[in-house]
Amino acid sequence: MKILIKTIFLISLWVTDLSGVSLMVINSGSETLSRIDLTTGNTDNSFASLGAMANRMALTEDWIYVVNSGDNNIQKINSHTGQTEAYIYLGVAVNPYDIIINDDKCYVTGAISHQVYQIDLVSEIVENSCSVGDNPAGMAIWQNLLFVGNTDYGSNYTECSVSVLDLEDFSILATIPVAANPQYLIEYNGKIHVCCTGNWADETGKVLILDPVQLVTIETIYLGGFPGSLAVLADETVYLGDSMNSGVYAYNAEDYSVLYDADNPFLPGGSSVCANNENLAVLGGNWGDNFTVRVYDLEEELIGEYTVGMYGTQIAFQPESSSNSDNQMTIPIRDLCNYPNPVLNDKTGRSFGTTITFSLTTGCSFELSIYNIKGQKIKKFSRDSLSSGRQLIFWNGLNESNSPVPGGLYFYTVKADNYIRSAKMLLIR
Repeated sequence: MKILIKTIFLISLWVTDLSGVSLMVINSGSETLSRIDLTTGNTDNSFASLGAMANRMALTEDWIYVVNSGDNNIQKINSHTGQTEAYIYLGVAVNPYDIIINDDKCYVTGAISHQVYQIDLVSEIVENSCSVGDNPAGMAIWQNLLFVGNTDYGSNYTECSVSVLDLEDFSILATIPVAANPQYLIEYNGKIHVCCTGNWADETGKVLILDPVQLVTIETIYLGGFPGSLAVLADETVYLGDSMNSGVYAYNAEDYSVLYDADNPFLPGGSSVCANNENLAVLGGNWGDNFTVRVYDLEEELIGEYTVGMYGTQIAFQPESSSNSDNQMTIPIRDLCNYPNPVLNDKTGRSFGTTITFSLTTGCSFELSIYNIKGQKIKKFSRDSLSSGRQLIFWNGLNESNSPVPGGLYFYTVKADNYIRSAKMLLIR
């Protein structure tokens, strides 16, 4: 058991409530996504099929965005059904690594392209990119700044740094030198915690605490081993997995005192950790075997153990929906598509047009928007107080100024009851 001041928590100790709580696990070796229902104990190790070399994910109430490093894309998965809704392609030889969501944008690091990509989650297209240091990996956001860990593994971790990007103009504001292999970053209480895993040889792991105002390192926490992902519990304990699965490390987020390190790890070990207000989850196992998830309470008592797929790379708590049960949630938009697709022209160059169809499961207002490849909205349709059932919207290939739009790839989204569905079409001129 860890030794630190816990008087407040011991006085007001509660029974852990796991109702409505789920864990998601990327099984990179099995190319699947596992969903663990902590209420029932049921584990679905085929909740969704993933692409090649799935690495990291970011979650909202309704969507799971998985980074498929081997396929150079982001896979968008419905968190309630496990159905893949879209793939966002980043380009050749990008090797996307990590993803982080900020409002209606997400940011993805390209470990080989040495860039960070800005993606609009509504139109699902890449809006911008910015060159950073070599082999960027993990990220964290504080206010309007994006912190990017540049691991420089291509040069044996000799020029490691953290790039600081201003999200207003998506440009580099500063570069902060750091220790070897800054793979994982989090923001907590106005500080950036950078886990530098080490060089897998003579330089072991440590955590650097960055001041996001002064843009300098203010503390170094020596842990040893090869620490990995970070997660913070409600008692302000920061836990870290070990990339070799040899233990779990921890320190206090306020005074930075070390609770567990390589010489005194919390066992059994794990490579990835996550936390919510009441629980710590640890993902670990032997490479080539199915991994194990262990869930602990605030006092580090084991309350659940689950078997998932092979080569787990990340574990995360699913954000709870405003509905307490997935089964109670009504998805208002279904079966979104358009016909014909591709959209063709007649002999005079005018578009034959296309009909966009979808179903509303409840009567509600909706907005249909069409975007070009640059993410610019070119056409909008709005309808109020419609009954449920099949909806048909004809688009004649003209923009809001009634001018023909050029040929190319277009994206369209339907928004109803704060729920968004997206699809794409090809217009041939």
